[in-house]
Amino acid sequence: MRLGSIRSKLLNCLSLLVLAQVLWALPLASQAPTRPLGAPAGAIISPTFSGTGKESKYLEWAPKLNAAFRDFQRGRRTAPSKVFADFLRTEKKNPIPRKFLSEILISQGKLEEARSVLGSTLRAKRADEIEPVPLTDWHILAPFKYEGKKSFDAELKPEKEGFNTAAKYTGDGRVCRWKMAKGPRVDFRAVLEIEGAGIGYGHCQFLSRKAGWVRFGIGSGDGIKLWLNGKLIHSNFTRRDIGEDQDEVYAWVKRGRNTLRIKENSTGDEFRFYIQIYDELDLPSSKFLDRTLAGYKELDRARYEDALKSFMEAEAERPGVPEVAVGIAEAMLRQDNLVAARGWVNRALLERANSVRGLMVYGETMLRLRQPLKAFDAFRASYRASEYSD
Repeated sequence: MRLGSIRSKLLNCLSLLVLAQVLWALPLASQAPTRPLGAPAGAIISPTFSGTGKESKYLEWAPKLNAAFRDFQRGRRTAPSKVFADFLRTEKKNPIPRKFLSEILISQGKLEEARSVLGSTLRAKRADEIEPVPLTDWHILAPFKYEGKKSFDAELKPEKEGFNTAAKYTGDGRVCRWKMAKGPRVDFRAVLEIEGAGIGYGHCQFLSRKAGWVRFGIGSGDGIKLWLNGKLIHSNFTRRDIGEDQDEVYAWVKRGRNTLRIKENSTGDEFRFYIQIYDELDLPSSKFLDRTLAGYKELDRARYEDALKSFMEAEAERPGVPEVAVGIAEAMLRQDNLVAARGWVNRALLERANSVRGLMVYGETMLRLRQPLKAFDAFRASYRASEYSD
């Protein structure tokens, strides 16, 4: 009896212990999520080019590439050419330096070098075939006092602090709080019901499935700054009406959540911005160069009809390149179409007056049109422009 009583008490204690564990676990079970937490609001992108090096390398190169890109847009060639060539040596398959370095070489008439830089790009997408990803979920804050470039350059309080939806600031005549706005086109005036000049801020986030290169297309009514993950990647103090992709910025995004913040100034007219992301970088097409170089090969083989066809296809692909016009003129010259040859070579020399081949074609055309003095001047100019001249 005594052993049975002890056994019974032990069983009762064990039962109570199990019951206590179950009851203790119930509050935790009620708090546990029944499904995985959803992704934070924002766009989702998938960069197509992620590089082959460490992230620190690309973060270091991004501002250099953007500075070179802006120089390229202004018509400068020497400085951006060096930057693109240097980066291409470290990242041979990167489309950004290949695209702009090839464009610079084409503008200098170095078609074979440009073709070598492009490599195998026949299947590349054009820029107009790539769909941008809109940034749709924004928080905006305005207005702060606008005092020209001084306030645009000044580090105001929202720039010093991390993003907090509950934060409030003393603005220009009112208390400013973050308010949700739907993008990609965001209008401070419509959402916040404000008027006049001012400074405004925008904050959003997006997810990237992997680290990689993207291009931001930015439009704004006046000046704008852009921070990616807390780092300033773009600043343009200007006055303008808003348009799509007025500014283009290349950047390296990290895998997972990325944050974007903008600062915009308005002089009193438009007070809005428009930002989208291109997560697929366009490679330049090699078709134009292939057709042009094929045309010159056909000229060397004395197959003038085939040469003219290749040059005309190149001209349709990309009108106005002097080397193509020279090729068309030479093919027509060989076919005794002297008047047309003269027209095409004149067009080429207007764009590239020191073209040795263009001057030679012009000289021969003038000689056959019985204008020896013009022919002599052209031949002399071609000699001076050549590598044989002292």
